[in-house]
Amino acid sequence: MGLAPVHHRELNSWLCPSYRYDELREVYATDRVAQQQIDVYDPDTAYHTHIRRFRDAVRDGNADVEAKEHKWLKQYYPDVTQ
Repeated sequence: MGLAPVHHRELNSWLCPSYRYDELREVYATDRVAQQQIDVYDPDTAYHTHIRRFRDAVRDGNADVEAKEHKWLKQYYPDVTQ
């Protein structure tokens, strides 16, 4: 299903308080796609750590790290990385 448009708008605002991520995680507790989408907005998640590593590997031409991080993203965030 994923996040409702109103929640996308809310999380996309730089004024969104950090506790709101946790509140929405509870609201969407059974929705895997919504959980992945929340992770994309929340800067303190493993998603952001791995996407930074992936970005840096692409920028630096490090094919081994790029492949490793791409595999991780596809495994744990399949609905976001389609």
